[in-house]
Amino acid sequence: MADIVQTIRYASEFTNVFLQTNGILLNKFLGTPEELALLNLVSISVVADNSNLHRLIMNSNSFERVVRNIQKAISIKEKYCLPVTINAKILVNKHNYTRLPDIVMFVYQNLGVDSISVRLVQDFNFGGNESQTISVKLLPSERQRLVEIIQRSQKTHPSLEMLINSLAVEGAKPPITNHCFNAIDGHFACIDAWGDVYIGLPEIGDQKFCIGNIIKQEWSEIWKSEAHYKVIKLMNSLQQNGICRNELCRHVKANLGAEDYIKGEINIQNADEIMESFGSFL
Repeated sequence: MADIVQTIRYASEFTNVFLQTNGILLNKFLGTPEELALLNLVSISVVADNSNLHRLIMNSNSFERVVRNIQKAISIKEKYCLPVTINAKILVNKHNYTRLPDIVMFVYQNLGVDSISVRLVQDFNFGGNESQTISVKLLPSERQRLVEIIQRSQKTHPSLEMLINSLAVEGAKPPITNHCFNAIDGHFACIDAWGDVYIGLPEIGDQKFCIGNIIKQEWSEIWKSEAHYKVIKLMNSLQQNGICRNELCRHVKANLGAEDYIKGEINIQNADEIMESFGSFL
């Protein structure tokens, strides 16, 4: 059975490591400075500025624990001058959107993170492996009300301005690229709470896209395995046929940017290093 710290220690030998976490078990990386230094970026989900709202959304009395873990991570980073970036990702849903300016200011004033981002939640895979009949995604009317709340609030922050700008853009399905760099070039892996490994975020929870499980297998048995190659081919086929869920994909901009670069539409210095960073193994 692979321990998460052991797995990330292995991965850090050949790639940059990004950890997305709800912060509850972030203390696994706070035992020594060396453990936190394994990570290049830590993004901690924040849903509330108080314990009651946190409990309502997370169904857990873990608000104070998450706050302590974030503050301790910042303290270790600053004390030992670690290069890790610590981000607070504020997840907005039906339960907390009316308090968004308050949540942003709570994070800004109390947690000392390097950056704050705001993301509207999507319904896909909400609730883990169980079916979820209650939507947490904001309706168009609620999105408009959120804009009005932000505009009326005296609490301002760049993350709120960026959210307003993004809400003004229609959520049309992005263009289809000829190549899915996310899948084919293997620059991304996501491990869910049950240890299942996926190479695309919209696919999380759908077992036909699962390439292995770190609780049952060693990482070396999962990455570049037969299952990995099978999922890669499936994802790329869906992408090329225009039927992948790229409107939900968080890597679609990387795909579009990479394709524009290859077409010569983007002029980038150190091109060889950039292409090498894709890490293609097919």
